[in-house]
Amino acid sequence: YDIVEMLVRAYPEALTSGSPMNILCQGCAVSLELAHLLTDKEQKCFKVDESEVEFPMRCLLGNEDVDSFPTDVFRYFMECSPSSLRRQNHAEFDDENNLFEGATTLFTDTLLHVACSNPTIPVEAIQIIVNECPYMVKEEYAYDGFLPIHNICCMRI
Repeated sequence: YDIVEMLVRAYPEALTSGSPMNILCQGCAVSLELAHLLTDKEQKCFKVDESEVEFPMRCLLGNEDVDSFPTDVFRYFMECSPSSLRRQNHAEFDDENNLFEGATTLFTDTLLHVACSNPTIPVEAIQIIVNECPYMVKEEYAYDGFLPIHNICCMRI
């Protein structure tokens, strides 16, 4: 941690260059302390660009390399950027996170699909996603037509 902190102090712009938060979230040493160190003041590290496939929340939810899913980091990400759970255009949602009628569906998997495919994800994290983005339980993955329930059944049963 000391080395990361020293490097961040020496070059804070590195936090938004090359996505170190994404890299952390893909590894086996994900910790809340490191997530705090890698969060820039403007929290640009959580920005979800629709053109990007990988972003911190997705990397974290898809990380199967951890022994135990870092729920504390997931909660921290939700606190810093609750909108990072959503991949669609934010204008397509009402105030209660429901899709507006006629809104387009995804041509890729949702974060609920990703979470339901990860054997390290605890029920608590799935519940948070369902509570925050209930529409995701109905989203089909265009590649195979799977709903999130299909992903969880393939993996856990």
